[in-house]
Amino acid sequence: MPSAPERTAQCGTSEVETRLRTKIVTLKTTITNKNADITRLRDDVNGFLAENTRLTLENQELRDVLSGTAANVTPLRSGPVR
Repeated sequence: MPSAPERTAQCGTSEVETRLRTKIVTLKTTITNKNADITRLRDDVNGFLAENTRLTLENQELRDVLSGTAANVTPLRSGPVR
C-alpha cells in the first residue's frame, strides 16, 4: 500500500487537504480584517481621548471664567458677555 505522500502524488490533492487549505485562506483573510478593525478602533480611541482632553480643558476654562477666579491660563478668545 502506498504511503500518504505517494497517494497524493498519484491521485493529486486530497479532498480533505483542499478543504483545509481553503479554510486556512479564509482564516488568514479573517485575521487580516480583524487586525485592520483593531487598528481603526485604536485610532478612534486616541481621537476620542484627545477630544475628551480638549473638552475637559475647555470646560475648566469656562468654569473659571464663570466663577470669577483667576485662571492660570489666559483664554485666547473672549469669555461670555455678562
